[in-house]
Amino acid sequence: IMTYFHCLYMFYHNYIFVYESYLMNSNSFNRKVAGAIPLYGQDSVVLVSNSKGHLIFPKGGVRKKERYEDACKREAREEGGIEGQISSTKSFKKRGIVFFILNVTNLFEGYDEENKRERVILKITDIHSNDRIPKYVKELTKELEKFNKHE
Repeated sequence: IMTYFHCLYMFYHNYIFVYESYLMNSNSFNRKVAGAIPLYGQDSVVLVSNSKGHLIFPKGGVRKKERYEDACKREAREEGGIEGQISSTKSFKKRGIVFFILNVTNLFEGYDEENKRERVILKITDIHSNDRIPKYVKELTKELEKFNKHE
């Protein structure tokens, strides 16, 4: 009898762990996620704040029958009021998210998530020393710099 309850207990806790991981990790269970690296001019990027106050690139889920590129543009518009053109077929993959360079053509005054998110324009050279920017965004910025040198 003790073994049966122990197995039930272990099953329950493993199930809760897997479910919590799914809820916390945006890329669990093969969810398709696209993001934008909004390039503002030649030397700056546009970032948005997340719920933890970190500055990140806009990103979000790809809808059914939606292309990654279209999701990238939509998320930039919703999260940061950012409009732009994808500059290249080159994409960057980080943490299961497919990012595209988005050349910014317009920053809207009002946008869907302006009450939830701060929009910040930073020089690319200032990204690496900013404590509000997570490591993966800094790594993406380094990849962007390398790519721009070769373009």
